[in-house]
Amino acid sequence: ANRARSEHVAASFGESRAATDHDLAALGLNHKHSSVGCIHQTPGICAPSAGQGGNYCSRQWGGVCSNCFVPGTYDAWPATTMPYCPYDILSSPDYKDVFPHPKCASPDARDLCCLYTGGCSLSGIGLAQAPLDEDGYALVASWSNSSLMATFLARAAEARAWSVDAERLASFAYTQWGWSPRKGATLEKALERMMELHIAVEQTSTSSSTATTSSTATPAADSDVTSLAGHDDGSSPRSPIWIALPSFCIGAVCLAIVKIVWHLISRYSERKDGQKLAHAAGDSKCSAVKQDLALDEVAVVDLPRLG
Repeated sequence: ANRARSEHVAASFGESRAATDHDLAALGLNHKHSSVGCIHQTPGICAPSAGQGGNYCSRQWGGVCSNCFVPGTYDAWPATTMPYCPYDILSSPDYKDVFPHPKCASPDARDLCCLYTGGCSLSGIGLAQAPLDEDGYALVASWSNSSLMATFLARAAEARAWSVDAERLASFAYTQWGWSPRKGATLEKALERMMELHIAVEQTSTSSSTATTSSTATPAADSDVTSLAGHDDGSSPRSPIWIALPSFCIGAVCLAIVKIVWHLISRYSERKDGQKLAHAAGDSKCSAVKQDLALDEVAVVDLPRLG
C-alpha cells in the first residue's frame, strides 16, 4: 500500500514511469543505477561486509543513497528492517568488480540471494519452463515484467482448474513484481488474493455438469416428483413451500403428541384423585364403625348383672 501511494505521488510530480514501472526516480531497469556513486569511503556505511548481505546502498528510492541488503545469504544480515536491494545492485558502478558477491545460503530462487548473483538452479530457463511453485514465482518476479507475471499466474490458476479474468489479471500482475523482491510475497498469497478479488474463480467440475445434464433429461413421468422433492445432489433447489412443509408437519405431529400425553396425564391424575377420595371415605366409615363398637362395649360393661 505504501509503495502504491509513493508511486501515485511520484506520478503526480511528473515521473511518468512511476505508475507503470515502479520507478520513482526515472532510473529504470537499464540505468545500471546512477553514474553518481554512493560509496565515498571504504569502509563506510555503503560498503558491504565480506560474504554478507549488507551494507549496500541504492538510489532506486527517490534518487538518494539509501541502505539496503541482499536477502538469503549464508550469514543472514541482522538489520532485516532495511529494504531489499534492487536485483541489479551487484552490477552497479559502486559494487561491480569492486566487492566480492555475497555468499548465498542456497541456489533456490525462493531464497532470493541467487537472483542477485545469477547462481540459481533455474537460471537460463524460459517462462514456459518456470515451475509453478515458489521458485518459479520468485524467478518470474525478478524479470520485472507485468506481461510475463500475468502469463505465469494464469498458468498457475489453470493448473488449479480456475478460470481467470484476463483484463483484471493484467492489472493485478503489475502489483506482483518490483525492482527489488517484495517482502513476504509468495505464489500462494498471490493466488489467494486473486480468489478474494474474484480475478480467478473455480470452474464447475465435470461431474457436477453431468449430474445437471442427467437431471434435466429425467422422463416426464418423474418430473413432477423431482420438481417437488428436489434432487439428492442439490442440483435442483427446492421450492420454499416444500422446504417449510416438513418443518410444519413435524411441528403439528409434535403438538398432537403433546396433547395426547397431556390428556393421559390428566386422566391418570383424575383416577388417582378418585382413589384417594374413596380411600378417605372408606377410612371415615371404618372410624365410625369402630366408635359404635366401642360404645356398645361400654354399654355392655355397664349393664348390671341379674340374679
